[in-house]
Amino acid sequence: MPLAHPPALKSASGSSVKNLSALKGQQAFRGSAVKTARCHSDAPSRPNRPLFRPGMAHPQCSSGGFAANAKKAPDTRRVLSRKDAREVYDKHGVKDQVRDSESVYGGPATEALLAATDFSNARRVFEFGHGSGRLAARLLRQYLPADCSYVGVDQSEVMHGLASQRLAPFSDRVELLLVSDGEPSTCAPHIPDGSVDVFVSTYVLDLLSDEDTAKVLDLAARLLKPEGQLALTGLTFGSRVGLLLSVATWVWELVHWVAPRTVGGCRAQNLTEYLGPCWELRSINLVSGGLITSEVLVCRKKIPGD
Repeated sequence: MPLAHPPALKSASGSSVKNLSALKGQQAFRGSAVKTARCHSDAPSRPNRPLFRPGMAHPQCSSGGFAANAKKAPDTRRVLSRKDAREVYDKHGVKDQVRDSESVYGGPATEALLAATDFSNARRVFEFGHGSGRLAARLLRQYLPADCSYVGVDQSEVMHGLASQRLAPFSDRVELLLVSDGEPSTCAPHIPDGSVDVFVSTYVLDLLSDEDTAKVLDLAARLLKPEGQLALTGLTFGSRVGLLLSVATWVWELVHWVAPRTVGGCRAQNLTEYLGPCWELRSINLVSGGLITSEVLVCRKKIPGD
């Protein structure tokens, strides 16, 4: 369905959404009742704030801690380019085939993430990689307080459209951002620093490059309040659980090496290896489903003096 371009997006109260239509390099649009915006990497940089580089202390972390682990050994496996990843998930999205949060392998991990994360007092939740909006819809229906807002970001226009439709019943609480170039560092320039209670990302970091993963962790460090929660889920190595699951991981890795698009670009990781001292690990769960092993992490953003 063609997207209309109004002069400004409006919130439920009738006030303009903060600067979305005025931001350089961004184009505001409405695909449904849900507030949406299209973001690009030529959006203006945040003043006096350099982008994170491995080895750079992040100003939003306590004691100048790192959002990402600068000492992690580089992952030399193939990764999909942002363009290729967008094409893969646009294709899957046409038939609404991406059901990570409800799948045989992703369902149990999602349950573990929901059980380990405290949403009871959240006022704003941010999801990096909202996909078709299935997890967001469940959060809004069952877990988030009535006055909690949700912001989601994705680079697939097809997924963005599906999420807009699925989340329309919650339009007064939802904002979706389409980052067409997949650049994490500029995907939410209008969201204030330290304004998010929970930052969620499921089955996204396992298809990103090390550089983009560091940028996502940097984004989380910027957006989260002190003591805010970082909740992550991704594929991990079955060898951490048992022999049969280890063999299953080996087969998956072989397919990824030969044809990464076949498995959506995802490969097994140890998410803990990516975490810098900015984060306190609160819980870690290894969850198996359909011979696939997932890692579920919940971290706390440290406060000064920790």
